[in-house]
Amino acid sequence: METVLNAFHIKVNKCCASCKHKECMNDGTRFCSQMMIKVEQTYECQQWQMNDGLMNAGMGGGVVRLKSAIEREQSQARLGSAEREQARRDNVKGTAEIILSK
Repeated sequence: METVLNAFHIKVNKCCASCKHKECMNDGTRFCSQMMIKVEQTYECQQWQMNDGLMNAGMGGGVVRLKSAIEREQSQARLGSAEREQARRDNVKGTAEIILSK
């Protein structure tokens, strides 16, 4: 299988699975909207174009957050401003106690 590089030098397999023209039907089969035929995942053709998601792979800018941070943000959003300020103070006080205990 041939591979090509996207703009950010990420290798992409040149096949139906990475093609812009691929359509997935309800029964799980792949259909090429360009050639109007049923295709397999590894099928290669002359009309292949890289899909948008793979064109942008490696661009960066994404943020990886831990589940605990997401839960904390959601709970903070539910609190009122006074409760939020108290929670922030408790968090700072708890951090100071941990530092002083060492």
